[in-house]
Amino acid sequence: MSITLIDDKTLFRTSAQHRGRIVLSGLILLNCVLFIAGLIWPGLREALMLHSPALPTAPLTTAFLNWRAMASYTLVHAGPTHLFFNMLFLWIIGNDIIRRRGLRRMLLYYIAGAVAGGLGFLTVSAFIPAWTLTSLCGASAAILGLCGAELRGAKRFQDCNKAERRIRLIVWLAIGVSLLGSLSLPALATHICGLATGLAIAKW
Repeated sequence: MSITLIDDKTLFRTSAQHRGRIVLSGLILLNCVLFIAGLIWPGLREALMLHSPALPTAPLTTAFLNWRAMASYTLVHAGPTHLFFNMLFLWIIGNDIIRRRGLRRMLLYYIAGAVAGGLGFLTVSAFIPAWTLTSLCGASAAILGLCGAELRGAKRFQDCNKAERRIRLIVWLAIGVSLLGSLSLPALATHICGLATGLAIAKW
């Protein structure tokens, strides 16, 4: 009979990853619940979206005055395809960051990407007349924050094992889908700002 011993450090790491997956699952569930609620009460989705000001206003001022929308816009989505791909990328990439860097880092990159994306949206939509009175929803900027963190300081592709290569390809797929699927200049600015922020703070 053989006995396998698990040291305290391994046990703690496994427990932390389990807690991280619970939090990540809760975040995805919240997105799904709000999407269904938005189908029943369309006004709810509008209330949670981030809306650009009618007149040119400093983005930081708008963000401060609309702090709730800066947090809630990532929780609502335009349609089932938008929701499905965002949640799929969030689960895969979020889990990898939790495994390697922990839940706190994952939340830091996610929130930073969301805030930067919101500021990018407000900057473009407030000061370019063609894009005033637009609205923003979706977790893409936050997920691109995770993508940026994944890419910064990553090993060379040929040095990765199979699992790492698979994650790297999914990260690039998420970036490509988000950037190529940007249907407006504010959306493109949102995605670029989220990605750039993840790249910038990945060492934290």
